[in-house]
Formats: sequence, structure tokens, C-alpha cells
Amino acid sequence: MKRRHLFRTELKYDFGNRRFYISVLALCAVLLIVALPYRNHLIAFGGSTEGEAWLCTFTYAITSEKALLFFPLLVPLATAADIQEELHSRYAWFLINRIGKRNYIWMKSFGVAFTGGAISVSAAGIALVVFIVICRNIPTLNTLQNISEVISITGIGFIRLFLNGALWSLCGSLTAVLTKNKYLSCAVPFILYYVLTVFQERYYRNYFFLSPKQWASPEYYGNGFCLLALLLISSLLVLALRKCVVRRVVA
Repeated sequence: MKRRHLFRTELKYDFGNRRFYISVLALCAVLLIVALPYRNHLIAFGGSTEGEAWLCTFTYAITSEKALLFFPLLVPLATAADIQEELHSRYAWFLINRIGKRNYIWMKSFGVAFTGGAISVSAAGIALVVFIVICRNIPTLNTLQNISEVISITGIGFIRLFLNGALWSLCGSLTAVLTKNKYLSCAVPFILYYVLTVFQERYYRNYFFLSPKQWASPEYYGNGFCLLALLLISSLLVLALRKCVVRRVVA
């Protein structure tokens, strides 16, 4: 019960931070800008041949290479630097004296992950509503999808988004704690994403799993691989972050 209360308190603070809403709105704008040409293409073609126009537009937006490039930059903006700021100001020691070291590390690490996921899901949720509105008059040219299929595609898409957001938020927080520089919490994940993507495309073209782009897009390996990869890497980042925070606290 105590940890649940701490988790709620942490989320209340994170969601009350204006940087959270800046990240959500900025990421939502990216998704809309990326998807607009695709929507215009459907209109010019006379309709959608792959299902509901709004669903196709939404799927395109959240799996587009252009959109995925901005997740490592915008998601960590909200809370990834918080742990480093608390360690730097020594406010972390005040909290540790009140709630204990283990509770503090648990609260902060899972708070960072959940907030990152919430940013991605919130931005995509707003974009989805917009897609439904602006695509309502685009006809579907093939057999209509049943409601269960639509729910499945949309639901899995949001789960991937949540895990992808959690991953990059944790990556940013770990970077800030390791380097003792809060400003690198956004820069390093973005650079890392770009470098790994280019490295895979240039030197290991057949090993798509090396690219972080493929962790969030089921283009080659499907949703099962994406969910497993994102969950596994996020879990490793949580463990690494907790270990780094412990070292900083006891140093």
C-alpha cells in the first residue's frame, strides 16, 4: 500500500508538470504532420483499400520512420532529467530519509517509465481522434473490417507506443544519471536512435532487429517481436537505472 501511494504521488507530480503537456502536444503535432500526406494520398486515390481510412492513417503515423525519430527526442523531455536534478540538488537524500532508499529508487524508476509511456499514448490518442474526424468521409474500397479486428489493431498499437515511450524515457533518465548532466537526457537518446538505425542500414542490412526503428514497428518481425523487444530492453534499462542511482546515493 505504501508503494502504491508513492507511485500515485509521483505520477501526480509528473502529470502536473507542464513539460509533460509540452511533450504530448509536440509529439501529437509530429504524428499529425507525418500522417497528413498519407491521408491526402487516400483522398487522391479515391479511398482506402486496406481497411478503415482513419485506422490506416493512424497505423501509418505511429510506424512511420519520420515519426519514430522524434520519440527519443520528445518523450524524455518531460521527466527523464528529474532524478538527476534531485541527486544534484540533494533533494533525493531528503526523500530517501523519509521513504527509504529502496522505495525512492522504485518510485522514480517506474515513474519515469510510466510517464514516458503515458506521453506516447496520450499524444497518439489525441491524434487518433483527429484522424477519425478528418478521415470520416474517405470511403473504404474493400470489405469492411469487423469491430474486433479494429480493436485488436488499435489496442496493440497503443501497447507498442506505451512500451516505446517507456524505453526512451528510461534511456534519457539513465543517460542523465550516468553523465550527471540533465541536458543530455534528450540529446543522447535521439543520437543513439539515429546512430543505431544508420549503423544497421549501412553495415547489417539483413539484421533488422538491430535497428530501434524495428522495435516499435512490426514491419518485418510482427507485433510479438516488437512487444518482447521493447519490454526486455525497458526492463534492462530499469535495472541499470536503479543500480546507477544506488551508486550515486551511497557515493
